[in-house]
Amino acid sequence: MRKITLVSILTVLCSVMSVSGYSQKTVPYSFDFSDAEAFGQEWSIIDVSGGNTWSLNENSEVLYVGEKSNKANDWLFTPGITLENGKAYKLVFRVKTEEAYNFDYESFKVTLGADKTVEAQTQILFNDDRFKCNYYADKEATVSVTETGTYYIAFNCYSPSYMGKIYIKNVTLTEQKTFPAQITDLTISAGSEGALAAQLSWTAPSKNDQGGSLSSLSGTKIYRNNDSIFDLAGTTPGAAITWTDNSVPAAGTYTYKLVAYNENGNAAGTPKNVTSPWIGIDIPTAVTDITATAENSTVSLSFTPPATGKNGGWVDVNALTYRIVRNPGNTVLEEAYTGTLPYTDEVQDLAAYTYTVVPSNASGTGPSANSNKVIAGNAKSIPYSETFDTADALDIYTIFSNIGNTRTWAYYSSKKLVQYWGGTKADEWLITPKFDLKAGKNYKLTFDTYLESATSANEKDLRITLGQGVTVEQQSQLLDSIHLDYALPRTIEIIFYVENDGNWNIGFNCFGKSSSYAIFIDNIKLEETEITPGPVSDLQVTPGENGAMTALVSWKNTTETASGSPVDNLSKVELYRGDLCIHTIDHPVAGAEESYTDNLETAGKYTYGVVAYIGALPGEKTTVESSWIGADVPGPVTDITVKAEGTNAVITFKAPKEGVNGGWLDTENLTYKIVRNPGEELLVENLADTVYTDQDEKSLAAYTYVITAVSNGTESASATSPKIVMGDALELPYEAKMEREEDFAIWSILDADQNGKCWQYNADKWCVELPTSSKTNDDWLFTPPFKADRGSHKLLFSVKTGAYSSRYTEHLRITLGTSSNDTTTHTTIAEYPELVQLTYFKEYEVDFDIPEEGVWYLGFEVLTEDGSWGVSMQNFTIKKGPTSHIGSTREQKVYYDRRNQILAIVPGEILNELTVSNMSGARLLHKEHVGSSVSLEQLPEGIYLASYTTSEGKTETIKLVK
Repeated sequence: MRKITLVSILTVLCSVMSVSGYSQKTVPYSFDFSDAEAFGQEWSIIDVSGGNTWSLNENSEVLYVGEKSNKANDWLFTPGITLENGKAYKLVFRVKTEEAYNFDYESFKVTLGADKTVEAQTQILFNDDRFKCNYYADKEATVSVTETGTYYIAFNCYSPSYMGKIYIKNVTLTEQKTFPAQITDLTISAGSEGALAAQLSWTAPSKNDQGGSLSSLSGTKIYRNNDSIFDLAGTTPGAAITWTDNSVPAAGTYTYKLVAYNENGNAAGTPKNVTSPWIGIDIPTAVTDITATAENSTVSLSFTPPATGKNGGWVDVNALTYRIVRNPGNTVLEEAYTGTLPYTDEVQDLAAYTYTVVPSNASGTGPSANSNKVIAGNAKSIPYSETFDTADALDIYTIFSNIGNTRTWAYYSSKKLVQYWGGTKADEWLITPKFDLKAGKNYKLTFDTYLESATSANEKDLRITLGQGVTVEQQSQLLDSIHLDYALPRTIEIIFYVENDGNWNIGFNCFGKSSSYAIFIDNIKLEETEITPGPVSDLQVTPGENGAMTALVSWKNTTETASGSPVDNLSKVELYRGDLCIHTIDHPVAGAEESYTDNLETAGKYTYGVVAYIGALPGEKTTVESSWIGADVPGPVTDITVKAEGTNAVITFKAPKEGVNGGWLDTENLTYKIVRNPGEELLVENLADTVYTDQDEKSLAAYTYVITAVSNGTESASATSPKIVMGDALELPYEAKMEREEDFAIWSILDADQNGKCWQYNADKWCVELPTSSKTNDDWLFTPPFKADRGSHKLLFSVKTGAYSSRYTEHLRITLGTSSNDTTTHTTIAEYPELVQLTYFKEYEVDFDIPEEGVWYLGFEVLTEDGSWGVSMQNFTIKKGPTSHIGSTREQKVYYDRRNQILAIVPGEILNELTVSNMSGARLLHKEHVGSSVSLEQLPEGIYLASYTTSEGKTETIKLVK
């Protein structure tokens, strides 16, 4: 075949275009590119990219060869072809590629336009931007136009650069049969007022299945539930159509579909199914707004009838009937009620009722609807009790929160009672059903109540109220108020009455502070109780004057019953002294003031009680305890002082001003009894004065005086004077080991710094001690008086301190004087300004001179300037001297601790050796290199010598008595 080049094609094209025109093509049209001349005359090429473009080769193929650096945009146009509106055409062409690389793809599209220009090619018939196929493939496209005329088909290659080749051949265009498009806007409505009809509305198709204009429409086939029911012929394309199906067989919903058809056949594709609404009379829905209201035994039931069916269909409200059921009991009140509303029901038993309403019509029975719960019926009769064994017991109780708490009173199944818990603040109401109560009767309410937890944070308050209704405002009468702080059940009892006959409710109101621990209520009982009088008032007892043995008892008779109702009459009033009835008043006047004088034989306090009666029934006894009746027992004497005047002791005191029991006391005839201790010696009886002088000769001792007041044969409690040391002075030698408290009793102390801490006896340590003080000390300890001649004397004593460090010292001064009260008579005979860390008792001796014959005292004064750690002393000896002593006390490294039976080594000292011998010289104990205490517990009682050699090489000896 001859190869046609682009230049020859363009030459031919130009010669053709110079001619006035060429004939238009009609369908069917086919071109296989084997006629190069026809191609050149009838086909056109537009090269927009400006490089390679379409060309015809010797194989009757049109191809485009891609460029390396230029993107393709080359168009190949068919000759003009006449196309008609309303017809559809099928374009078929063959295409392949020839690529150099696997990643080469061609991009091309096929378009349609009314002119052979790029701008006129507005309808895209085919497009593939990644086409690659090494063999010819048939491609198809559908062509339709909206207006009859001449049109051009274009093949446009728009591949990027560096692509390969694309080939096209065998282009054909043939006419296709068209069918109506499917109907898409079908709507269905049910016949009015339950008619068995369906009205269908739709628009006839105006397009064919290819999107072109539909030239004619033969008719429309109508299907119901896939059954053909009608063929509507002669339909105009695009017409709005309404058609009514009057052959609906029964009430229900139906599925419709429409199929349009023309001379070629039915509409292409699957028609759309559309389901109708409910056709005919529908089954009713449930009634709404169902509400029950109760007034005593009458319940009114109202509701709104259903306006539509449960399938959304039409319902004839006037043709409905209603089944009405009352619960509990499942009692059918009406099977097919058609009367007016509200419906009225009369009930007898007080209960919580609900009602069920079921509507019906000829099509069927609708769903049920339940009313709210109402409490109705006659009032509960008396006696009444409720143990809350089942949850439905609460159905006839009214429960609500007055402050909007989400949690309030509720049934507690595990304990079978009522409880409330929760929140931090409560105002929760539990109100009983109504009771038929009568004026003039007394009623007794009992119930059990307690807390889940009785800690202070969980305590609760409970009000019990009475009223003719179940609202807060109607619960206006307070019967009682209880504060619960206990976790074990308690039975509360309340007696009350009502002012008029009628229906009454009792309320339980938990109010105030709350917590997450519960309050419980159980076992509510209400019963009539016998009418008993209330207690008398203003009961009081007036003792007789000046100790008279009489008591005037007075009171006011009650005017109310125990429940608070007025008293009509009282049968009697009884007056009791203790359990003994001492006076009865028959038929007393209610509210009258009564009195009675009781003559008594024995002084004392008495309990009186008054009981009122209605008939044979006693009321609550009112009791009162009297003050002291008769002459009272004297109180103890006060302000006792004892003063030495020479060898006499002068005792003074103050007389008691009132009786022990607050009663009358005969102060004009008081006498006193005085006993001296030690020895319990009675000094005087029937003493009328408050001053007494003890002139007896006394041995040296610490004396106290016990004083008792006496009045009318009764004695007061005894009062003891301060201690006073009196008697002849002691003879020397004098020894006080302080092993007994009697040793200390005749010593004297003086709290010169007046800080309340002074010398005292310690029985556990056989010593006298000055307690630890955090401040300064100035405290004196005086020996008993002793007789001494002029001349040399010796004092021996042992002392220890409580200080744990050498930083703390005690200052001890020893004095000689002629008084134990006046320190100005004393002069210092020895002084130890720094007693340091005496962990064990250390023995000291003091040689002193007595200036003249007489009675003398030694004083031990502790002076502390920076806190005291305590001082203890024992083993005092005073004797005439001088006497020699083995060793030097001031240098002594070892001393005997009699209490612990040890030889104590001064802290820090180490002895080279220590020997203990008896007075015969026999060695009993020997130790070397001793640095701590040595026990002598194994030695029998006796006198021993302890010899020791210090670390400095000095030898010393001490004598000790065990």
